[in-house]
Amino acid sequence: MAAMYKEKQVDARTHPCLRPPLMGNGSKNEKESHSKQDEYQNKKSTSSKRNIKKITSNYGFILSEKDNSVPFCMICLTALSNEAMVPSKLQRHLITNHPQHKDKPNEYLEMLKNNLKIQSKRLKKFHSIPEKAQIASYKIAQLLTKKKKTHSDVENIILPALEIAIGTMIIDGAVKQI
Repeated sequence: MAAMYKEKQVDARTHPCLRPPLMGNGSKNEKESHSKQDEYQNKKSTSSKRNIKKITSNYGFILSEKDNSVPFCMICLTALSNEAMVPSKLQRHLITNHPQHKDKPNEYLEMLKNNLKIQSKRLKKFHSIPEKAQIASYKIAQLLTKKKKTHSDVENIILPALEIAIGTMIIDGAVKQI
């Protein structure tokens, strides 16, 4: 049975895996290959990158404020995946989901972008009021516990006093929020 499986004699000079590595002797071919590699590396490092902001704004997208690698559709207000940063995929989203907006000029998209920024600023402004009210409520509760007063004192005395103070100092709409 051992005769069936004879091992082949391998010649180290002809087998490509067993050849010793070529030592640099300064040949012309070796210099050319090194110069081509250097050219490729230089070309690779100086290549221009895509202007992502310009590409995304042309198709109705802006970059997310939290993560600049996520495109955010200004029309349907959805965030796409990072793989969708390719212009063809952004264009496909615009054509398939918003066909009525595909022929709109860039001025329309800029108007959408400005409106979205204004809307987010307003939302942040109104969101901060309840947060501040919660902090004030916590501080008042802490003060009452230090003075060993009951919760009914807050409902009977402090809450009406705060409504009067806020109504006179700020605006009447803020009293409704409290």
